[in-house]
Amino acid sequence: MALYRRIAIIGGGPAGLAAAKALALEPYNFTIDLYERRDNIGGLWYYGGDKTKVLPSVPSVGPDAHEILDPNGGFENRFFSPMYDQLETNIVSRLMKYNRVSGAHFTTDIKEYPGRSQVLDYIHEYKETIPQVANFHYNKNIKKIVKNEDEWSVTVEDSISLEQETKTFDAVIIANGHFEIPFIPDTPGLADWAKRDPHSVIHAKYFKDGAPFRDRNVIVVGALTSGIDLSTQISTVAKNTYVSVKDDPKDHDNKNEAVTMLPLITLYDYATKTAKLVDGREISDIDDIVFCTGYLYSYPFLKDYLPHVTDGLQVKDIYLQLFRVDDPSIAFIALPKDVVPMPLSEAQMAVVARVYSGRLHLPDEQKRREAYEKELSAKGAGKQFHSLKTPKDVEYCKLLYNWIQEEGLLDKGLVPSSWGEQRLEDRKNTKADKEARLEVILEHAAKLRKEHLVFKLPERENER
Repeated sequence: MALYRRIAIIGGGPAGLAAAKALALEPYNFTIDLYERRDNIGGLWYYGGDKTKVLPSVPSVGPDAHEILDPNGGFENRFFSPMYDQLETNIVSRLMKYNRVSGAHFTTDIKEYPGRSQVLDYIHEYKETIPQVANFHYNKNIKKIVKNEDEWSVTVEDSISLEQETKTFDAVIIANGHFEIPFIPDTPGLADWAKRDPHSVIHAKYFKDGAPFRDRNVIVVGALTSGIDLSTQISTVAKNTYVSVKDDPKDHDNKNEAVTMLPLITLYDYATKTAKLVDGREISDIDDIVFCTGYLYSYPFLKDYLPHVTDGLQVKDIYLQLFRVDDPSIAFIALPKDVVPMPLSEAQMAVVARVYSGRLHLPDEQKRREAYEKELSAKGAGKQFHSLKTPKDVEYCKLLYNWIQEEGLLDKGLVPSSWGEQRLEDRKNTKADKEARLEVILEHAAKLRKEHLVFKLPERENER
């Protein structure tokens, strides 16, 4: 017997689409309503919006942080993609594919790093594989979600007219991603700097390309994927490009000769345009500060019902990185970080759909609580709780797949990837493959730098 019939999906990105497909393929007649606050699917891969009309609050350290909207167009541009213009994936296309969906835009025979437009095209191809029983609602922003007895009340606002209506559901799937609220640390002097020159302090979310940084001295804070990308792109036109890291700069293999690595910054002084480093040195004549420091989990629409669901670093009381411990009628998809999102979303939703249709049974609440506390004790609270750096991500996906297989439930419904030899090999080689790709990018950037040109990705074979 099915646990729930009417199900709301919040978000039309890759995770939300996996949710819609998994539910639609179940041998049960769900009522499925997906709400997307923009005018089409794609989530963060749906690139667009004028980023110059929105600025972060500085600092930005909690889930309730709010962005600052330009009076002239900020409101209309409030829902934009955090992608930047010259972005390509950091994993190969055949690894990040959904299961059993080939897609003309994702090759399987070569190691290709697709650009954002290729990924968006592929996502649209995936949508065409979703049975039409799923209802898609665009320009619908979720304002509030609360539960009254056994029903969820979802307040939906039209993103254009701002008219609101309330719908009721038996279950809610949260698939709105975690790239909305940027994390910007509360470093002494930074708030004053941002107040006096707001556009000189940004986050990777607001970065479009390197053009605004021509002949300027720029500090990039953070040296993970986005930090490497942005510093590389900025360095082709900037006067000086610095990258500040929390740990020892010597531990970073900086291969970009145009970038100077710095330790932690402990103080910003706008009056002198200097940044003081933890080792006592000062960097002067700073024009811009770009934070590549990640994002915070944020669910403003749950604030009234679950005010402590997250502190920004971690979602609390979650069983298997999926279900609310005390109420499985609300599920969170694609919470984990350091993962391959598309196959992970399908693996998670293959479980959720089978649970909601009554074909797969969860342990009781006490056992779910014990499992959560065990995971929390092993990982610790905070941002590490959701980190599934490989091979943990593979182990997690295989755990979900094996659970379905052991219950004999692979014959019907969405079948997630079993992580065969090719995918396992690609995941194992992710770091080495990306390092090889980075060398190509840096060589290309060096040529652009000689001519002081704004960074553009190398021309692809299929674009020649």
